[in-house]
Amino acid sequence: MQLGILLQQMSSKTENVKQIVIKDIDKTYFIKMDDILYCEAEGSYTKFYLTNSDPIFVSRNLRYYEDLLGPAGFFRTHHSCLVNPSKIKIYDRKTDSGTLILEGGHSIPVSQRKKEMVLQLLESRSF
Repeated sequence: MQLGILLQQMSSKTENVKQIVIKDIDKTYFIKMDDILYCEAEGSYTKFYLTNSDPIFVSRNLRYYEDLLGPAGFFRTHHSCLVNPSKIKIYDRKTDSGTLILEGGHSIPVSQRKKEMVLQLLESRSF
C-alpha cells in the first residue's frame, strides 16, 4: 500500500524533475539541470559542459538528450549543440546567423536554419 503511494508521488513529481542521471565509462553523475551549460554532439556521443566541472563524455546521442531536456526549455542552436537558455548572456550578431555567448564565455554558433527560432525565443524571453 505504501509503495503505491510512493510511486504515485514520484510520478506526479516527474513534471518538476530538476536533475538528470548521466553515465560515462566508470561513473554515474547526478546533474542538476541548472548546472548544464550546453550539450555538444560528437558522433553518436554527447559531451556535457557544466558550470562547475570538467566536461562529461557519454555514450548516448544528442537526440536522446534533446528529448529528455527539451521539455525543460533546452533547444538546439544547430545540429550539434543543445543549449540551456537560462545560461545565455549575449546574442552576438557579427556573423550571418549569430552566436550565443553563455556563462563562462562559451561561444555557441547559431545555424541559419535555427536563427529565426532562436531570435523569437530570445525576444520573448519565454524560458
